[in-house]
Amino acid sequence: MSESPVQSTPSLFGGMAVIIYQTLNSYGVDANAVFERLEIDHTNLNSAYSRIHTSHYYKLLVEAEKETNDPYFIFRTADHIQPTLFHAMGLALFSSRSIRKFLIRLERYGAFLTTTEDWVFDDKEFEPALVITPNQDKAHQISVLLYGTLIWFKKMISLMYGEHFKPAAVKIPGTESDPMMIEKLQEYFDCPIIFGAEEYSLVFNAEDLDVQLPTANASLARQNDEVILEVMERIAKANTAMRVRLKLMELLPTGEFCKATVARELCFSVRTLHNKLAEVDTSFQEILDQTRRELAEQYLRQDNLSVGDVAFLLGFSDFSNLSRAFKKWTGLSPTEYRAQNIGAGKSSDGNSKNNVIKIA
Repeated sequence: MSESPVQSTPSLFGGMAVIIYQTLNSYGVDANAVFERLEIDHTNLNSAYSRIHTSHYYKLLVEAEKETNDPYFIFRTADHIQPTLFHAMGLALFSSRSIRKFLIRLERYGAFLTTTEDWVFDDKEFEPALVITPNQDKAHQISVLLYGTLIWFKKMISLMYGEHFKPAAVKIPGTESDPMMIEKLQEYFDCPIIFGAEEYSLVFNAEDLDVQLPTANASLARQNDEVILEVMERIAKANTAMRVRLKLMELLPTGEFCKATVARELCFSVRTLHNKLAEVDTSFQEILDQTRRELAEQYLRQDNLSVGDVAFLLGFSDFSNLSRAFKKWTGLSPTEYRAQNIGAGKSSDGNSKNNVIKIA
């Protein structure tokens, strides 16, 4: 059955199961019967707060392969990708100004869609890539789920960029023993498939990242960013660390983000907040430093923001405090980091000190 939106167990957004439902129907299979047999309630999977446990989703995929007699069923699911199936996240993603903005948004709000994998945009100059790392529920870290993630992202980007889009490469750890699967992967992605890699990743041609997308809509993207943050905060009720991170992202530009303020905003005492974070082996300071560092690296790759602007957005009183912190994190000053990455985050967005989620 659908999972509670506040569970901390590994789960996926319910809309992902809707795609399986629609694909089953396209084969002429009674999707209702399949879902009922697995005790998965399909009636409300499009809700913003609907979740499905990763193990249930995997069982659904296995059953779909059996019912359709198609061991490569996962490839057919791409035919049913639609922005609306992913609620506000889908609309925000498909309204992004460029592939780069799509990937930044995907990394920032990925937990809306799954807590089973981490999605990181590795914005390297010569081999930018979306890196996909399983992070929970090791019993279900199998290739079909990760292949599915790669397949779906390629399809989503193709819907925005154009059907002629193809990655520079797809990287997959280990080896693939099924020759037909290798053939299917090569046919679908139409690019080199590199096995034996350290991580699953979708590698991009750098020149594709900043092409203006025909589906871009900055206003719609920002409106849905706000919806995503609201939904994620409710989903994260049982995940104090995530709630702290989201609250810090909201409060950093205001300068009012001390531990006491965050605790009050989350309706905790300072002691309770400390204890809840200790239970998951982290601390307020660790989350603050991690959030600031990740945002700093992202902002410094955008040459429309001055270093002073970055300091402001991250809640530093002046440039020197940002510089000391950043050098401690990376070994580089903000200026040195920017010099090495200045082309990577180029943006034509307007400068804004008041909206830390302006990535359309």
